[in-house]
Amino acid sequence: MTNIFKYIGKSVINPEKRGYVSLTNRWRTFKWFLNEGHVLAHAWDRFKWYNCPRFFVVPNYPCHLELEASAACQMKCPMCAQGKMFEKGLVLGNLNMDLFKRTIDEIHDKVYSIKLSWRGEPSLNPHLHDMIRYAKLEKKMKSVAFLTNFELYDEAMIDDLLTTGVDYVSISFDGMKEVYEKIRHPAKFEETIEKVKYLKKKRDELGLKTPNIRVQSIFSAIQDNPQEYFDLWEPIADKVNYISDQWRASLDPKDYDLDPDYVCPTPFNRMAVGWDGKVFLCKSDYSEGVVLGDLNKETVHKIWHNKKFGALRDAMKNGTRLKFFSPCMFCTDGARAESGDYISVDGRKLPVRINAGRKVKAKELDGSTNRWKRGKRKKSTAA
Repeated sequence: MTNIFKYIGKSVINPEKRGYVSLTNRWRTFKWFLNEGHVLAHAWDRFKWYNCPRFFVVPNYPCHLELEASAACQMKCPMCAQGKMFEKGLVLGNLNMDLFKRTIDEIHDKVYSIKLSWRGEPSLNPHLHDMIRYAKLEKKMKSVAFLTNFELYDEAMIDDLLTTGVDYVSISFDGMKEVYEKIRHPAKFEETIEKVKYLKKKRDELGLKTPNIRVQSIFSAIQDNPQEYFDLWEPIADKVNYISDQWRASLDPKDYDLDPDYVCPTPFNRMAVGWDGKVFLCKSDYSEGVVLGDLNKETVHKIWHNKKFGALRDAMKNGTRLKFFSPCMFCTDGARAESGDYISVDGRKLPVRINAGRKVKAKELDGSTNRWKRGKRKKSTAA
């Protein structure tokens, strides 16, 4: 109890804010907010999102679920946690529709948002769009989204996506031209741009407000030309972001300069569900180090309030996460963050924040030659 007061207020209420910087101006960011609708519910959700962790309050249900449509990916980006997953020999499958529907049936009017992505590329799941339709159009969930590299999409898939009601799509697009094509191999720079242009064009022709389109890059991939990156995407995307470089591919704790005083908000506002229904420690537990529950056997509510989740929250309160939870040893959110320089974009000065000791040099990364040589990946045909 004595340690609780030490950590109140020190919690990094939204870990993304440590490393996510929007190159887009405030008006367009506000327009994004309006386009999603449900303004009062969204504002209430954001209030809980920021303040439940601050005061160690556990809401009845999490604000958000990561529901992993697919754990697999066709790319081998060097900084990605897929490397860890390969080394651990994890089975990488697809979320099945029955489990998805059971979960949505429970949470659709209790949880504000879901993302149908986590560690893999969601478009590898052939049922992705049907899942979105079920959550949005049948069960009327307020916010449904996913992150994607968008490489597998074609015009027919985009046309179908626009019938699902999805609220936003976040596209990972690291750097310009040859930098992008090396990191995001086998994607092609111009081809991906044309796909995103087509998505926006068709959305606008149909008179739809959503999906909002977000494009984001790791910082070191654009640090020499942030204005060029912004100028490329500002007419196409609704939001242009960069994120602090995060090296997620290592299983060596020496690769993470950890902040012992970091208090993670995740156990108080979100839940990470793998493709097979297992609930893991958090969205950074890429290699499945701690299982908190299984949605094949229990409800979201029961898992959210179980003893394992309680022990995790106690560790955050007492500053003992690094002692009791091994995945925290490999978490970039819990790494020390340091302020770097500023960049100038569209006449605005924006801060640069990096993870201490993990200064990724994107121009030296090459996904085209990366084969995850160690370990033997197991496969799954689950869908």
